[in-house]
Amino acid sequence: MLGQLALFLQQAQYSERIMFLPPSPLMIVPILSSLTTLIVIVFNIKSKSYKDTFGKMVIGISASGFLFSFSKWIGSVFPPTIQASCKILQAIAQFGLVSEVIWGAAFGHAFLTISQTYTLETISNKIKYYFFFSVLIPFGLAFGSIFTDLVEISETSGECVNRIKLGQFDYLFLIFMTLPITGSILLSCFFYFKAARNIRNFVIDSNPSYLFVLVIYPAISIICWLPITTVNVLNYFGVTVSPTVATSCQAIDQSQGLIDSIVYGLSKSALRIAVQSMCICFKRVPSESNIQVSSDLNSPSRRHTRSQIENSEWELEHKAV
Repeated sequence: MLGQLALFLQQAQYSERIMFLPPSPLMIVPILSSLTTLIVIVFNIKSKSYKDTFGKMVIGISASGFLFSFSKWIGSVFPPTIQASCKILQAIAQFGLVSEVIWGAAFGHAFLTISQTYTLETISNKIKYYFFFSVLIPFGLAFGSIFTDLVEISETSGECVNRIKLGQFDYLFLIFMTLPITGSILLSCFFYFKAARNIRNFVIDSNPSYLFVLVIYPAISIICWLPITTVNVLNYFGVTVSPTVATSCQAIDQSQGLIDSIVYGLSKSALRIAVQSMCICFKRVPSESNIQVSSDLNSPSRRHTRSQIENSEWELEHKAV
């Protein structure tokens, strides 16, 4: 009797965030995400795209997405029942998640760099730093979380949960999850929108549809993570969110791998064409040619420069085909 009373009082003082979705139709989301990211990885390896700078980045973000989504649906199908398996499986998911959002920021920084330097060589020189931050920071956070009470087996439901004491700030979840995710999303948005502004200011003759390609990626992280981030913020202030709403938000964030696979994988060739076109448009005309771009759109020199750009883009498109 006293034990049941103590358990009831404990339930009234804590709110539990389930880390792995219970078996339901929503499980199709992480399953599809893991399958599509794995397909992208295999395709890029077989096509030897890993030799290309952007190919390496695509494989990096796809591998991170695979680890996150695969560990999530494994934890749903085979729920961890002891503390060790709960912490280790969540650490794997955390590594994949944080690595994926950092890779998103790396893509943003890459496009910002291209919009400023107009050359691909600078990205090749930075790829090692992208891998360094996308692996080291997530690994440190994931490994450190194993030795904390970030997640544990619930005494009431037996599920792997993040326990939140009502009325108290959840510093562990803030440090290990919220800060790296939110920080990476903000950096990604900053890099992409600044790159889009540079392109809008300097590109004269390039296809404006490329601007959409360059700014679409931050929306992936925002759409996938804004709902669950809102739920987490409400939990920080002691507001209990409906389990159905929280579970739906978790399903949305686990769809990021699926969306990343479509955008980063299937659009990779179009992305390369866009970047190369930027380099052609931004390329400085050699001084010995004495070609000056006049502010008059109908001037002979302007028409000559436009013709050069159009011919270069035509050759690029047919070479890509």
